Amino acid sequence: MEVGETMAPEQVVYLETERKLIADIIKTVAYRAESAMLAQLGLAPTSCQNEGQAFLKAVFQSTADLLACNESKQLVVQFHSMTQSRFNRVLQELCEQVTEQKITYPGTDLVMVFQAP
Repeated sequence: MEVGETMAPEQVVYLETERKLIADIIKTVAYRAESAMLAQLGLAPTSCQNEGQAFLKAVFQSTADLLACNESKQLVVQFHSMTQSRFNRVLQELCEQVTEQKITYPGTDLVMVFQAP
């Protein structure tokens, strides 16, 4: 049975355009977040873009330990060692910069502290 047999054509809801719009918005936000992180590291989106993107991909795929300390009101994110030593150095710099921002974990009063290997 086709939709046209059960509903008038003006009652049929087409979501393809809305779905594409939402997907495009998500891609745009992800690109802007990636660009902001590259800028945080001092890399313009056009310079060393492939290596910067490879680094960010490795960070997002890496493992880490989460340690909540209610006494010091911190949530410590301890990254495990990355496959390339130069990535560990860049991760150390990124962790220091992000920790300086004193980001509070949503829904808590815990300040996030990022630690590289």
